[in-house]
Amino acid sequence: MIFSIIGWVATVIYLANHIALSINRKHRGRLYFLLNLIAACGLTASSLVLQSWQAVAINIFWAVVSFLSLIGRHTGTDFRLSDRALTWPVWLLGGGGLVYTIIAPTQGLAALGWAATLLFCGAYLLFSARTIRRRRFLLYNVAAAFGVAPILYIDGNWPAFGLEIAWGTISLIGFLNALRSVPQADGTGRN
Repeated sequence: MIFSIIGWVATVIYLANHIALSINRKHRGRLYFLLNLIAACGLTASSLVLQSWQAVAINIFWAVVSFLSLIGRHTGTDFRLSDRALTWPVWLLGGGGLVYTIIAPTQGLAALGWAATLLFCGAYLLFSARTIRRRRFLLYNVAAAFGVAPILYIDGNWPAFGLEIAWGTISLIGFLNALRSVPQADGTGRN
């Protein structure tokens, strides 16, 4: 019971922080990383109890990146990061998982969940290193949240499942708003 409460509190912290990022393009300071660290630790604990391994992996990774960002270690700046290096294995694993779902639904959804886990972790690393901008980060979060949700449902990890459904929706709204607020360079609608 206590781990469920911890999971739900962490979910609320994550969502409040993600809403702030989705509506405020400047929300990426120390408070952002501190709240992500707190939420990641809480959801790691509750997901460990449920043996919901994709959620454990995502949240441990987010905790490490958040901690490194808080102490001033600019994750990813010591080596060249590229979102192309992130996306092709994700699409390959995710597409394979979707195809495999026809033969073995649970295993296929688990593979899709691992692809989404990789996308979540890679996108957060790229975003914290300032390699990708907020709009692309939000787009990757839409795909990752809705990709990992089915396996969380199967695992019965309700705090993480609720988080991903809300996270994906918030990310989609934030992405669409970011598309509408793109500055127009010459008044013709072109950038």
